[in-house]
Amino acid sequence: MSKKILVMMLIIISAISFIKQPNLNVMADEKAKIEIWSESLNERIEHRSIEVGNSNPNFSIKVTPSDTTIENVTWVTENIGVATVEGNNSTATVYGVSEGSTKLVLSALTKKYGILNYDCVISIYTKINDISGVIKKTTTLYRGADSSSWVRTEKAKVGQELTIIGSCGNYYYVKLPDNYIFDDNRSKREAYVLKSDVNIPVTDVVLDKDNIVLPVGDNSNLSTEVYPNIASNKNYNYKLSDSGVAEINNGSIKTKKEGMTVITAVADNKEASCNVSVYTPINATSGTLARNTSLYAGASEKCRVKKNDGKKGNSLKVIGKCGSYYYVEFSENYFGNNSDNKAFVPISDVYIPVERIEVSETNIIMNINQKTKINVKVYPEIATNKNVEFKVTKGKIYVNKIGEIKPIVEGESIIDVYGANGEKAHSCTVQVLKDKVIEKLDPDNKFTVSGLRTDLDGNYITFSECQGASEYIVFRKEGKKWEDIYYSYNNDSKNYRSVFDPGAKLGKKYKYKIVAYYKYVTYKNGKLGTERLTKTIISPEITTGTPELKANKQNNKKGVVKNIKLKWNKMSYDYNNKSLKGGYVISRKIGSGKKKQIKTINNKKTTNYTDSKVSKNKNYVYYIKAFYETKSGKKIYSPVRKIEVNTKK
Repeated sequence: MSKKILVMMLIIISAISFIKQPNLNVMADEKAKIEIWSESLNERIEHRSIEVGNSNPNFSIKVTPSDTTIENVTWVTENIGVATVEGNNSTATVYGVSEGSTKLVLSALTKKYGILNYDCVISIYTKINDISGVIKKTTTLYRGADSSSWVRTEKAKVGQELTIIGSCGNYYYVKLPDNYIFDDNRSKREAYVLKSDVNIPVTDVVLDKDNIVLPVGDNSNLSTEVYPNIASNKNYNYKLSDSGVAEINNGSIKTKKEGMTVITAVADNKEASCNVSVYTPINATSGTLARNTSLYAGASEKCRVKKNDGKKGNSLKVIGKCGSYYYVEFSENYFGNNSDNKAFVPISDVYIPVERIEVSETNIIMNINQKTKINVKVYPEIATNKNVEFKVTKGKIYVNKIGEIKPIVEGESIIDVYGANGEKAHSCTVQVLKDKVIEKLDPDNKFTVSGLRTDLDGNYITFSECQGASEYIVFRKEGKKWEDIYYSYNNDSKNYRSVFDPGAKLGKKYKYKIVAYYKYVTYKNGKLGTERLTKTIISPEITTGTPELKANKQNNKKGVVKNIKLKWNKMSYDYNNKSLKGGYVISRKIGSGKKKQIKTINNKKTTNYTDSKVSKNKNYVYYIKAFYETKSGKKIYSPVRKIEVNTKK
């Protein structure tokens, strides 16, 4: 049952009660009236605003003429979901239930004037702590949250400032400045305006974090709130100072690489920022603060300071690196009970001692014209001072600051290796031999791919000798991958430089790389070893199994073409002495016509065909494909090769 029907039934019931009483005038006198009245303000109530959950007991009755006797009073609200009422023959209290607008209806039965009625608008609002807004288009200000309410201002102007103090359905309950003049000239500052006609600017953007620390490859989340929560446009976006370090999508942060970036949330020209430090993890390495310094929550001096009086000598462990900062861990409670024990500190403010020094070899055998180097590794790799010093303590040999050795005379020498603090780490014995080694392979650049052909069972590669080489390795490339397929050691025979590749698949494209090597013996770390000089050549691309095709046009004595003779190389499948049956299929296309098969040759040894059915002034395209037959009789075909012949004179 609708609320309006309920009100009408109550009015009808009152009327029936009146009719049943004798000698009553049921027609109300036009001069008689009843009003909902405010005793405290001594005024007729046309509208009242009540906060959700609150009540207003200040509803009274005023009857004109004043000596009119009231026998029965009914108080109802049209929408009890918005407001309810409790009343008697003189007063009523209205209770705010939920946001919205309704009418409070008063019906009174009088002996003399019959039924008298009156209603006023009740707006139930949810309180909002004062929020500034501005009218964004010409609009109407009402006494209540209903367009049927009394109008306070017909056309409130764009740009008019106001303060929002409540929400009532599609309307805001607002307060206008003291200097604003309403059309109704009432002093009361409050009114209702459609929400859609008000712009509420963003006053603040708040992030749930101001600092995030993550290892490379890890993820996190950032929550963003825009205030006030009734702002007209709460949309926001993110910008990053360095998008190469991390990315953010719907608040989800994904790291990309080591570095520092600032994520800024922007909404309606208001913004808030969060520092994101992405570090590369390092195995925990002991160190100390090299000087008094500040310790930061992120990898920048612009980040929040966790401690501004880190003392020189304080112990720490380096657990990560982010640009010019180390991510370090201190002892428990270093920053107090309410913080973790990690922070960022400039790399220059950390001292990491050397733990050990290793050399690549302690015994070197080299030829008089060779050069080599003593490779040194200092641990940990992030030690503050990784400098080493090389000193010749025996023999005649040259060594520079980075450990490069150049013999002066043959014989034995000793080179000692010292750390940055002067401590001896290792000794290296160098034995210099009088023999010279080859410095360059193929000095005349004659090393080439001399032959490349294909057959139905694989590809054939031939290459020339590489002067000075002691071995060759042949690689095959399919797509992007190189695979070694052939080795030849210490043999200059021409037979060892002709390679058959049975692994090449019919119809596939391949390249071949031949690497020539020269090996010579070395002695490092007490062990014999080898070094190599290399020279590399790469073949053109070849498609396995594709025949080579040539065409020769033959004319008669008058110069008119009489036939076209085709020639090709023999194609067969003879791998592993299988010698399978095979042959060729020849097709032809004349001009723009269709390609038609003109000959099948079932002898793999046949390598020519003459086409006598030709005419002058024609354009012919010939196609040939080879095939072999498997033991089951299935024919396997090669890729097609074509050639074009024009019979014009």
